[in-house]
Amino acid sequence: MGPKRKVNVNIFVRNIVILIIFIAVVILCICLPNSGEFSPNVNKSRYRSEKNADELKKVYEEEGNKEKFLNDVAIIQNAVSMALLNADVVDDTTMKTRIIEINKELKKNTWELLGIDVPTFWVGTWSVDDTGTVKFTFLNHASIPSWADDEDVNPHIIHN
Repeated sequence: MGPKRKVNVNIFVRNIVILIIFIAVVILCICLPNSGEFSPNVNKSRYRSEKNADELKKVYEEEGNKEKFLNDVAIIQNAVSMALLNADVVDDTTMKTRIIEINKELKKNTWELLGIDVPTFWVGTWSVDDTGTVKFTFLNHASIPSWADDEDVNPHIIHN
């Protein structure tokens, strides 16, 4: 027989503990959210507006986001208009009932009734007024971009 290898239990246990700690650190780095900086591909609605209002406002102020907002409003408005037309709205009572249904739908995570995806860039709530016009309320007043008061955007904003 060959020489017996003496296994030092202390060294073995120490190496196992180091390996477990390393794996735990890697898992934490993967699972924990990033430093809180916003990037264009991050779903903004996952951030709490109260905590990150200044960062959100900076992102909203970036070039092209006003147009993005107006485009999202147009898509939602088109879907709302189609939902109202498809419901055979013939009188005020029917329209009010349908608007209530649409507003309930806009509070959900999926907009199956409207047949469109929920825009995830904006932090706030979408709604429809009594006339069928799409409105948006930013979750936090401090995150409202300066362009929200522009003539073409203001009719679609509810200032809280």
